Amino acid sequence: MIGREYLALHKHNIVVHESLLPYGKGWSPVTWQILEGKGIIPFVLFEAVEEMDAGVVYIRDEIHLDGTELVEEIREKQGNKTIEMCMFL
Repeated sequence: MIGREYLALHKHNIVVHESLLPYGKGWSPVTWQILEGKGIIPFVLFEAVEEMDAGVVYIRDEIHLDGTELVEEIREKQGNKTIEMCMFL
């Protein structure tokens, strides 16, 4: 969570979160979705506000997992999608 005084330092405070907000709020959303057996992991790029995972959504996207990926492969897909979304803006 980011305090108002830090949010005020910048015009935009962008966050990428790996769930279909407002569902899947909280920490480690990729891990929880994999444990639930999901093969499609949604990503949301949004504006950070004082309330957790509650800002304006700018972009939605997703990655696909076939269930054979190891942690390193999942993290690589996650990182690549995060960079792709940030570069879109």
